[in-house]
Amino acid sequence: MGLIVAYLSVPPFILTLGGLSVFASLALVVSQNTPIPVRDGLSSWGFGSWLGLRAPVVMLLVVAR
Repeated sequence: MGLIVAYLSVPPFILTLGGLSVFASLALVVSQNTPIPVRDGLSSWGFGSWLGLRAPVVMLLVVAR
């Protein structure tokens, strides 16, 4: 992507949006339009509750500290 921005003078924001579209479409083709499930261990990071608080809030407090 950096080479395209440098040598073809494509604005980085436009290239990022275009790349997102291409890679998202490629992911759908590779997975044959089938959702790939998230393992149970990882779903608690986004949707779980730790120490009585939502998991993302706990992660924010740890990182911000």
